[in-house]
Amino acid sequence: MYTATQTPGDSRRPWLTLILVAALAGCGGGGGSDSDTNSGGGTGTGGGTGTSGSSTLRGVSLGSGQSSAGQAVSAANSTVAHVLEADNASNLPGGAQLLTLPGGATYSGTLQCSTLGTSGSGNVTYSLTSTDGATARPVRWDYRYNDCRYSSGGVSLRMNGTMSMSYDRWTDASNYAFTTTYDITYDYSGSGYSDSDTYSGSETCTVTANSFDCAYNVGGDAVRNAQVSNSGSVVTVSATVTSGGVTAVFSNWRYDQSTGRATSGTVTITDANGNRAVITASASGYSVVITWGGSSQTYTVAFS
Repeated sequence: MYTATQTPGDSRRPWLTLILVAALAGCGGGGGSDSDTNSGGGTGTGGGTGTSGSSTLRGVSLGSGQSSAGQAVSAANSTVAHVLEADNASNLPGGAQLLTLPGGATYSGTLQCSTLGTSGSGNVTYSLTSTDGATARPVRWDYRYNDCRYSSGGVSLRMNGTMSMSYDRWTDASNYAFTTTYDITYDYSGSGYSDSDTYSGSETCTVTANSFDCAYNVGGDAVRNAQVSNSGSVVTVSATVTSGGVTAVFSNWRYDQSTGRATSGTVTITDANGNRAVITASASGYSVVITWGGSSQTYTVAFS
């Protein structure tokens, strides 16, 4: 589910700096690009809608045919919904709240949301399971948002639900791995942007020398490095998405949620056998270059 309204032209999420203090929620990275020599061709129709659900990327198997080009375009556009959901999840204040919790010998308690900003109400209850009394090595954090509301910097946030963070590996405070499971409903409003959403999913992160590699798991897709900007119903996304051995790299893919069409940007899809489709969107449709069996062909996929 992804519903949002925003002042046209405002591509920023103003609450990022308010509630995301890096630490356990920050990931960085980039995308990719390809160039091919092309021969042959074809035309057809294709598309897709950004309705969140099970992965359509997982079933992609590229071949030298028009239907393969249409399948690639449909999978790319359908996967946008999962990128949006992962982007929303990355903005939830999980890591920020953990940094706010008191340390010391007490590893359970209640954090009043009134301490997070003005007009605050509700609370966050939390507990930490740990081993080794000398080092208090973390095993698992659990916490619940109980109608937690607060305002800060002209924006307001309300949250309900649970989040659990399990440490899959712990070497030291700079090298570890964890999985976070979310079931959070939230409402945000302020600065020309409003957002209402529910995220039920998980995030896996590996931290090496304080460098994060994180993926949000949505509908069978693992989404990394999601970057999203909004202008009305149009979103521009960059991300890397993997599912069942298939990888899609989005680069400035400009997608209109109201029409189910992309009008600029590229998506490079590589299937489990190493075959590749480079999709370029335009105002009139899509150009798809499929490299399969050592040769490349270009197909035109019209808007459906």
